[in-house]
Amino acid sequence: MGSNIENLRRKAQECWEEAFKDGPYSNFLQGEYLVNKSGEPWGSILKDKNLLKKKIKIENLTKDQSTAFIRTWWAAGRCTSFATRIVRQLQEYSSASFDFKFYDLNGHRVARCMKTGILIDSSSATGVLVLNDGDDWTTIAGDTRNRQWKWRAGMSKFDGGQGLLGERDNITIQFDKSGTTATETQCRGAVADFITRYGGSEGERQWRFGQQEHRAMDIHEKIWSAAIQAWGHPHLV
Repeated sequence: MGSNIENLRRKAQECWEEAFKDGPYSNFLQGEYLVNKSGEPWGSILKDKNLLKKKIKIENLTKDQSTAFIRTWWAAGRCTSFATRIVRQLQEYSSASFDFKFYDLNGHRVARCMKTGILIDSSSATGVLVLNDGDDWTTIAGDTRNRQWKWRAGMSKFDGGQGLLGERDNITIQFDKSGTTATETQCRGAVADFITRYGGSEGERQWRFGQQEHRAMDIHEKIWSAAIQAWGHPHLV
């Protein structure tokens, strides 16, 4: 039994590493999906922050199994889509071996297998964990931040400082009539520099990952162009 669990853990780790390296930690694809569902152009969405809520009903989304919907969590996403992609791969690999449940931990979502204890959590920077109910705090070998997890009474527990997200607000770009094509070029350079400096070792590749027209960089370009049409060229402030 122990060797089988280890084999399943290794497979889960392979899927985790693939998902972690492939797609950017971004909700651009989810945003594009909602905009397309609304039937409104990006420019209208940018001008009216409440327009999506007016145009989309949640019941129209919950049963969607279209390619457009699957793409929102397969090529990019955040904690929910990250876990969903890996769980789907593992269920296809061996549906009899896994029984995953999803959990919402105050806005952060993880998936844990009831049969193996395998936890899929995007806040782990190095991979999957095996958490059995009631075990002591668990760490990942090689994690220089020495973060810890445990599973108790059906909930994932964290020590302090678990989040991987941090604000990197070193530039502000504003779109208005005072901008020019020259300032836009400067702003595009600033965005490219930001991705290079803060995107991690896979950042530039992740920015370009996915099918053409559905990559993070493509959606960013759609929003960028719509913002110019709505307000004017960008400039640094």
